[in-house]
Amino acid sequence: MILVTGSTGNVGRELVPLLVQRDLDVRCLVHAGGVALRTADAEVVEGDVDDPASVAAALEGCDRLFLLTPAHPDQVRRESALVDAAVRAGVRHVVAVSVVGADAASPSTFARWHREVDEHLRASGLGVTLLRPTAFMQVHLVPPGGAADGRWYGASGDGAHAFVDARDVADVAAHVLASSHPVEGALEVTGPRAITVPEAARAYGQAFGREVAYVDLPPEQLAGAMRGNGVPGFLVEGIVELYAAIRAGHAATTSNGVEELTGRPPGSYEDFLDRVTGSSTP
Repeated sequence: MILVTGSTGNVGRELVPLLVQRDLDVRCLVHAGGVALRTADAEVVEGDVDDPASVAAALEGCDRLFLLTPAHPDQVRRESALVDAAVRAGVRHVVAVSVVGADAASPSTFARWHREVDEHLRASGLGVTLLRPTAFMQVHLVPPGGAADGRWYGASGDGAHAFVDARDVADVAAHVLASSHPVEGALEVTGPRAITVPEAARAYGQAFGREVAYVDLPPEQLAGAMRGNGVPGFLVEGIVELYAAIRAGHAATTSNGVEELTGRPPGSYEDFLDRVTGSSTP
């Protein structure tokens, strides 16, 4: 049995059907009162990562765990507690979504948090596969500041980023979780090429049949605008740090992680837009 956390998110909602198609036993942990998950042939249980009893119940009888939780200021404690619960439940292997550049010395808060969880996993005695993706292409469906006025707002300058389709991350995770001898260690998962946010905005506009322009703002101005729109402070900080990494060229490296695990190259940004606009068969 595989327990999937984050089953209603960008990766999880792609992953669950892939696992079901492989005739694997799948259980999805969803937040009580949260987004409803409708999927055939997968068990759905309600729980909360901050409720140890519900986590223990969800893990009962599971030998594999897909670990992905939403960004949260207490993310390290929450995910570490999930790891400890998995050990107690007899889980054998964990596939965890980390982040590219996870390092204790990273200028990115999120990258430092993920590194702490990664190290906790490695010390757990469990089999561990760390997926380290770049930012998901799906974030551009709800870009900071929106595109309702024909503009995207950011602070990345002309820096490029190897954005990855969350569907590819899910496909890699499915291959590992379905394997009788899952690969262990860290695996970078990126798109096939790095593009700038202005390039992404133009492609997005063309795909949706309207002009979209990228507006580059000073980081402090972007942060103020996000706070004014009610974005939590820790998330504002993380987004601004991500833009700084892109601007500095730290997010442009590509990897062959998708092809190594799935046997096919990762989808391009154009492939992603074709799919979400219905221009091609999913």
